Amino acid sequence: MQADHPGNTSFSELRDEMTTREAANSVCWSYAASLLDDLALLRSAGGGDILHRSRIGLRRLRAILWFLRPVLSQDTVALSRHLRSLAQFLGRTRELDVFCDRVLAPLRMAHPAAPGVDTLVETFDQRRREAHDEVRAYGRSPAMLEFGVGLIEGLVALSCPRPASIKRPELLDRPVAEYVHARLHRRLQAFLEASGHLESCASDRQHDIRVDAKKLRYAIEAFRPVIGLKWSGKLVSRLTQMQDQLGELNDARTGHAIALAYATERTRGGNSELTLFAAGLAAAACLPDPTSALAKAAAARDDLAALAR
Repeated sequence: MQADHPGNTSFSELRDEMTTREAANSVCWSYAASLLDDLALLRSAGGGDILHRSRIGLRRLRAILWFLRPVLSQDTVALSRHLRSLAQFLGRTRELDVFCDRVLAPLRMAHPAAPGVDTLVETFDQRRREAHDEVRAYGRSPAMLEFGVGLIEGLVALSCPRPASIKRPELLDRPVAEYVHARLHRRLQAFLEASGHLESCASDRQHDIRVDAKKLRYAIEAFRPVIGLKWSGKLVSRLTQMQDQLGELNDARTGHAIALAYATERTRGGNSELTLFAAGLAAAACLPDPTSALAKAAAARDDLAALAR
């Protein structure tokens, strides 16, 4: 899995004596600025790395809004949906990047003379280029400008909330450490309970656990100076291990679905058996034994539970 890059909020920007209101404003605006920087690069240059960074930036900010939701206005829901819509749009291109790089490229190296493989690779390379062109075009369109304006307007609304719109307004002027530790304890316990049987639950539930691990990890990273660098670092390490192991399984399942969808598409189009053979090879390459990955994810969860006691 490609490592997630950290946000640009420096540890020195958060201090224990800050109020929750001050810390929330600092973190939200800093991560939003980092996101807008990445989106500007996406508009001008594009490419898989900056696309991945932009998606991470969107997820990080959504995770922070989720973590701060009890002390922010109800506008967090609308702003989170605003961020999610762009993340989903970028996600389709990211899936093609992963499929081309992690499935088709190794497949071509392992079976250079296999019938239909070259055609399969060329087809998805073309789809990938078209998807990236679509992302760059979106980045230069009025829609991207509207996204940026909407993000700023949403953060301004959160910075000047109506007291009646906040679930726990009395916490805003309390030290941020009080809020963060209490919120983290509750969310950690809820996550550990939800992931207690990840080895045996359905694949869609395993995906949900992965998403929750990532969300909790991003929130912890944003508040590490308040939580404590040593302990938070251990929490982040275990959550990252869970995220990576479950992410490998999710990537494999997504790749398998892409290969089967391609085979179905070609069957309807009356294409040759060679094309279907190559699609079958790709689908088979996306069916690893999940036992090892799930065991490693469960071990990381158990380590996390020990840390949370």
